[in-house]
Amino acid sequence: MDKITKLELERDNLLQRYTSKDRLVMDKEKEIEELKNRLKSVEATKVGSENISLNDVHRRILNELLAAKVQLQSLKERKDTLTKQVADYSNMTTEKKQKSFEYDRLLQDVTAKKNALAFYRQKAEEARISNAMDERKFSNAVILEKATPPLQRAGVSGLSQWILIPGILIFSIGVAIGAAFLIDFLDTTLKDEADIEAQTGLPVLATVEHYAVGHSKS
Repeated sequence: MDKITKLELERDNLLQRYTSKDRLVMDKEKEIEELKNRLKSVEATKVGSENISLNDVHRRILNELLAAKVQLQSLKERKDTLTKQVADYSNMTTEKKQKSFEYDRLLQDVTAKKNALAFYRQKAEEARISNAMDERKFSNAVILEKATPPLQRAGVSGLSQWILIPGILIFSIGVAIGAAFLIDFLDTTLKDEADIEAQTGLPVLATVEHYAVGHSKS
């Protein structure tokens, strides 16, 4: 009986890997069947009590085998469930790593753009300050070629002198006339009654002449 149970367990293990039509499974089935037939022929020669005892043992073994099969199936189902959970956790871990890498990349991108923006702002501020400086100061001017004296002395021809001298005289007269008007415009001294009335808007009732010290009134 123990040999039959062993053969049946071996057959069940084969069925987990092969189909019932496979040669290994069929050979195992044949071996079990032959052993059962031999066992039946032996049992037939025994007394009834012995047969009953053998049947009870066989039934108990079959029950234990059935329980083992049920437990094995339960373990397989649990294994499948755990395998699926492990795969899900693995996918979640991979996705989390990818998101972490993406976050680090975005953080580096944001930092680089912030640094670039700060650099551009600094350059813009420097340009604004540079434009606000006195334009008459050319601190960045470079002399490309030094001044050199002319090879020939510049002279004024006779015809140019006759044209230049009257022009200078006319310019001088204009400057003198303009200066006279400017001095008169800037002079705020009140010279007569008309100036007083024009400046104050009041009529002049009387005037007192000014005499220098040492002079007598005539």
